[in-house]
Amino acid sequence: MQQELVEQQERFRAFINNSHEILCRIDGQDRLHCLNPPAAKRILGRFLEEGEPLPWEWIHPEDRQAVVNAFQRLRASPGETLSFVYRAQHADGHWVWLESRCTNLLQDPLVQGIVCSSRDITQQKQVELALRESEARFREMAEAVPVNFFVCSADLSQVLYESPRCQSIWGYTPEEFYQKPDLWKARLHPEDLPRVFRSLPRVIRGEQPITYRIFHRDGSLRWLRTSCQPIFNEQQEIIRFVGVTEDITEQKEVELALQASEARLRAILDSIPFSIFLKDLEGRYLHANRFYLQQRGSELGELIGKLDDELFTPEEAREFREQDQRALQSPDPVSYERIFSRNGKQLSQWVTKFALRDCQGDPYAVCGVVVDITPLKQAQDLLMQEAERERLLGALLRRIRQALDLPVILQTTTAEVREFLQVDRVMIYQLQEGAGGFVAAESVVDPWPSHLGRYVWDEYFPRDPCHRKYQQGFVQAIENVATASLDPCYRQLLESFQAQANLVIPIRRGEDLWGLLVAQHCQSSRPWQEWEIELLQKLTDQLAIALQQAQLYEQVKALNQTLEEKVRQRTAELERALQFEALLRSITNRVRDSLDEAEILSAAVRELGESLDADGCDISLYNADFTLATIRYEYCPRSKSYLNLSVPLQRGPYGDVHRQLLRGQSCLFCFSGKALEDRQVVMACPLLDKGQVLGDLWIFRSARRPFDDQEIRLIQQVANQCAIGLRQARLFQAAQEQVQALERLNQLKDDFISTVSHELRTPLTSLRMALKMLQIAPSEEKRAQYLAIAERECQREIELVSDLLDLQRLQAGAYALNIQALTWRELLGDLLTVTQERARAKGQTFQASVPLERSLTTDPLLLGRILRELLHNAVKYTPPQGSIRLQIETENCRSRIQVSNSQEIPAEELTRIFERFYRIPSNDPWKEGGTGLGLALVKQMVDQLRGSIEVSSAAGWTTFTLHLPHLPQL
Repeated sequence: MQQELVEQQERFRAFINNSHEILCRIDGQDRLHCLNPPAAKRILGRFLEEGEPLPWEWIHPEDRQAVVNAFQRLRASPGETLSFVYRAQHADGHWVWLESRCTNLLQDPLVQGIVCSSRDITQQKQVELALRESEARFREMAEAVPVNFFVCSADLSQVLYESPRCQSIWGYTPEEFYQKPDLWKARLHPEDLPRVFRSLPRVIRGEQPITYRIFHRDGSLRWLRTSCQPIFNEQQEIIRFVGVTEDITEQKEVELALQASEARLRAILDSIPFSIFLKDLEGRYLHANRFYLQQRGSELGELIGKLDDELFTPEEAREFREQDQRALQSPDPVSYERIFSRNGKQLSQWVTKFALRDCQGDPYAVCGVVVDITPLKQAQDLLMQEAERERLLGALLRRIRQALDLPVILQTTTAEVREFLQVDRVMIYQLQEGAGGFVAAESVVDPWPSHLGRYVWDEYFPRDPCHRKYQQGFVQAIENVATASLDPCYRQLLESFQAQANLVIPIRRGEDLWGLLVAQHCQSSRPWQEWEIELLQKLTDQLAIALQQAQLYEQVKALNQTLEEKVRQRTAELERALQFEALLRSITNRVRDSLDEAEILSAAVRELGESLDADGCDISLYNADFTLATIRYEYCPRSKSYLNLSVPLQRGPYGDVHRQLLRGQSCLFCFSGKALEDRQVVMACPLLDKGQVLGDLWIFRSARRPFDDQEIRLIQQVANQCAIGLRQARLFQAAQEQVQALERLNQLKDDFISTVSHELRTPLTSLRMALKMLQIAPSEEKRAQYLAIAERECQREIELVSDLLDLQRLQAGAYALNIQALTWRELLGDLLTVTQERARAKGQTFQASVPLERSLTTDPLLLGRILRELLHNAVKYTPPQGSIRLQIETENCRSRIQVSNSQEIPAEELTRIFERFYRIPSNDPWKEGGTGLGLALVKQMVDQLRGSIEVSSAAGWTTFTLHLPHLPQL
């Protein structure tokens, strides 16, 4: 058994020493105990010494800290097992990849350490790194090329790989394809979908690529081409498909554009009405356009590849070959005229040939363009004839245009036309309003009678269809009257003129038919040439212009006469304007020289009325609130007087007129009467001064003599001057009133100084007397009485000086508000009680309605002084058995305070009650003495609190009303 145990130990030792892993134990002092040093020698090339410290320096610097951290975490976790991979240095210096698996058994009494097994994974790691490098190179290649690589499963149900390029091609990321393998099907163009599915088996077998259209994610249409290749395993089974997809949109668009360009070129060539052909260097036809084929009566297939010898006569073929050689040898196009006969007709062609050359400049084909110029040659001959006729027509027109008199123009036209056409008679028949016309001009040769001035009545002519056709330019040409199919009446008319041939050309002026130019041949019939008719049509067009010029000439003469009349009228207007200017200057000078409102305005209405010969003229002035207009000044030589009549502005009989005047606008209207002589035209102008209407100016005249523009401007200017004069007069009046007010204020100041000096001296006098009496008082009781008098008079003096100083400080804006939030109870304090006691002492009743618990934000010192002053005055000036009321309401961050007492103040005193130094006169029952500063201080303090105060007195009561906002706290 011992021998067997030894053998087992040796076998175990041999097994451990030949293990592919390094087995070791790390004790609690971080000493290393290797269990199989031979394995360490094989893996690391060195033996691990028994009990040596952990060799941290063998670990790669990049991995060392991670291993140390993992080992510390393992030491702190008994029983836990950790695995980590790192690089260790071999004895020869190269690095070995190790994977260590360690278990913390420090608490196990049999082990008392950390057990580690480390195996060499260098080869595996190298393979893994090589695979990563290969994948990285593949990804770099896949991302660098402008195509999309993809790998699919054998059943196409799973996308195994998509290169990033798929996002630019499809608009979707590889992850979206991994999640939805059939996403590509949804993006296929509906027209390409059946073809793609039919071709899919051959495509995935690698037999053919496929081109198709898709809708990109951004909505654009893309052209793609996909090629696939199957991947087989060892059993030749398809395990996956790999493929590449490229975006060929630009290439396809170029291809389609080229096809479209070729189609357009063919369409252009086929639509050109010239013969165009293309031949190679041997003279074989390569292409011909549709017009060429139509001219030859053959198909393109019958022409392609053939020579000229096979299509034309030998002479023509030789000519064509010679011209082709000229074009191939010449750097410029070769053009020549070709004249030939065909079917008994002589035809002309203009042929242009040029060589088509490659990039090196060598010719590879010849192109020919053949234009049939036969009609052009014929037109050229016609143009030469036309030029001759135009020359004759021009000479005729120059002679016609030399005259501007209508009879001369008409007579010259008939004579020249008869001479030009060599006919017997030429007439101009002028239509008149009604149903007829007359022969206005005639040129006739003997022995044919003249019909000049003959009137032809035809009541049905305006309704005749022939009349409408003449209006549209219809020409009637009868070569033989005897054989022509004519209306009997018309035939009879022509026979009365002895006409055998008749030509009628309408003379139109715009859309109207002015008359007819009639050429007659009396001795025989006569064929009318087309060019003769065209020539006469042009002549009538020019004749219409000449007629219009003659008419304009007549109009110019009439206009000259009219102009002379207007000059006379203008002269009269200028004389009248001078009169109006003198009137306006007179009124302006009076406005400048006078400050009397009555003198200015009365003179203005009189002079304006006299100058315009008006039936009446008046000026009304508006009251302050623009509710009444009162006639203050008037001039009425032929109308009833309405002086001092007041008219409501808004609801009066002329409300619409006054509303327009209040907007600063003048108004021209008419008073309607039963008879024309009773009607009047009225011009009303506002007296407008700096945007404010002060009144209005009205002027009346008979409707048979309405106001013209010049008179209207004069009235408006006079109204402006009246407004200026009225303003100056009122400013002067206001200045006078201010002077009087300053005089009254100066008197008040003198009274105030007298009063203040008296009030200031009175306490001082009483104080000095009390002090003297205090010195000689025989008893303590008297001394106490005199001392109380001295203290009261001293306090009175202090209060008087304080009032003066407070008033001055408030007016100078030197007072700083102290805004506080408090209740009315805190603000009033004992003021209500004190007022109640004072009123009871004088036999008065006091009532207060105050929301004591409501809060407000204000300056308690100022508001308290205001309330004390108002309540003190109410008690002071209310007679015995009178009443005093205090009412306070607070709502929406505002307070309304009313202090009322049963004593009325005269109305004339209310407007001055808040003036400084002002006191009600001595005959007033309120006369109680004082300086007159109390209410002036109240007004200043209310303004300081950004409020307002009003006073009203009626029905035996006087009420002070305060409106105070709640001020924000700073």
